Amino acid sequence: MNIGFDIPEYKKIRVIIDTDEACEADDPFAIVQALLSPNLIVKGILAEHFGVSGSMMESFNEVLTILDTMEMDVPVFKGQIGTLEVDGNLSEAADFIVNMIRFPISRLVCDPERFRDDSEVIMTSVGMGAVYTACSDSKELRTITASHKEEILTRYYDPYHKELEDTVENKIKTYGK
Repeated sequence: MNIGFDIPEYKKIRVIIDTDEACEADDPFAIVQALLSPNLIVKGILAEHFGVSGSMMESFNEVLTILDTMEMDVPVFKGQIGTLEVDGNLSEAADFIVNMIRFPISRLVCDPERFRDDSEVIMTSVGMGAVYTACSDSKELRTITASHKEEILTRYYDPYHKELEDTVENKIKTYGK
């Protein structure tokens, strides 16, 4: 979709949509709006029940219909088939959330949500690239050499992104769209 301007990657927001899509008329509009929004990156859609037998599958199928109609490919995960009293199993949706990659250290050491290449991160100009050298109040956090920065990126950033890519690929293979 061409909106006449580009939104820098660092300004885009990653979201997960959690929806009981087949329950009310507002959910399809919200899903389409999120998918078309140039400042959102939809990482997955979780289809949930709405207290009626079979409603999770109705929501799941409605989400697939929206994605097929829009010719978009976003991972979709099945939620619980009912309340936890009824369905004590871990759903695909819960598994997706539970297994989201967790970063092992503070983002003040290394921020995995930035690009590795400083030239792609405008916040680098204020010391807040993938490896922070300043705090949000602009006070110096630390001075760092190029070799130490590369060591931090190699030790934390690279393995995290490799694991994230592998996890997403495996979830798509396991659950499909």
